[in-house]
Amino acid sequence: MNREFPRYRDFLTIQEKLEESCPVQVFAIGGTFLQGYINTVFTRDIDIVVAITSSVLNPIEILDPVLNDLDFKRVSTLMDSYFRFEKSDGLKLDVFINKVFMFTITPSILSRAINKKLSPEDVFLLKAQSTRGLDKEFTDLKQIISNITRGKFDYQIIVEEITYQLKNTITLNPQNLIRLLKILEAIEQLNEIFPDEVPYVFLNEIERIYSLHGIFE
Repeated sequence: MNREFPRYRDFLTIQEKLEESCPVQVFAIGGTFLQGYINTVFTRDIDIVVAITSSVLNPIEILDPVLNDLDFKRVSTLMDSYFRFEKSDGLKLDVFINKVFMFTITPSILSRAINKKLSPEDVFLLKAQSTRGLDKEFTDLKQIISNITRGKFDYQIIVEEITYQLKNTITLNPQNLIRLLKILEAIEQLNEIFPDEVPYVFLNEIERIYSLHGIFE
């Protein structure tokens, strides 16, 4: 299936069923998140992050039966916390559990969620670590700035979250160093496009934090 479709209704069904059946909070990220605000955004698949709200030894095992009932079958394990499901019609569902790549879903991220939606700033941070220049992921970041926050982008949230996670949760292995540099690159490019919403001081703050943690060495 190569065409792109609105998937937000599909996401709401998944969110409702998982939250009814499991001790979890479910949030859309990526293009699926954008569809909750902009009905002209399309995406080929659904991306979600699942925050487990109680102690569970093997979280994916409690999600599998519910997603199977929705016709989603697990087809691959991409990382310890990252799984891909696929429906019989070809629809793909990417499921992150408790973290998205290097970023943990912290209590502070959960506290900023409103009406079962993560804050745009937190989705920005989760998305920015996987950008590749002017690709679709970067386009998603531009949509957050231009169509969702609309002059109210709070870059200090990102500064504080990166600071906390670098101190407490992120392992500075080569892969994560690349992700951190992708975030910096995305901010540099967005500063050129949206200098008021993504000011140069934001870029300076990220560079200062990175220097403190030896990321440029």
